[in-house]
Amino acid sequence: MKNTPTKIIIHGTDVSQDLIKDQFNSTNTYHKSKDYPMSRSGLYIGYQRLITGGKNYKVKDDDEEGAHNNSTTPNGISLNLQSLGVAVGFDGDIEYMTVEHFKLLKAQVFEWQDKYDIPDSEVHYHRDWN
Repeated sequence: MKNTPTKIIIHGTDVSQDLIKDQFNSTNTYHKSKDYPMSRSGLYIGYQRLITGGKNYKVKDDDEEGAHNNSTTPNGISLNLQSLGVAVGFDGDIEYMTVEHFKLLKAQVFEWQDKYDIPDSEVHYHRDWN
């Protein structure tokens, strides 16, 4: 099925940026071990974007189904078919994301909001759904 985004879900990788500076490969390896589906780009990362190492990586096309949330909305459709997921490489329980990563996150969220007409009320943190 095709993803039709009406929501944005923001994630943290839950791995300290001090422990792993660039979390791109480790996130891809971890998601592959969890049997997340491979994207058109050949990656297993479950989000459409991953911000780490000072970069905003596009890992899935916006219309690809995400693998970043197990919830469904009241209409019974998986959030993975109604949302865009972006993760930032940091552990929000013990540290803040870098200023650089915050700027990249903010720019990505605003870009998606403009492109898909997603209101602020539909921008959520992963913890809001699980």
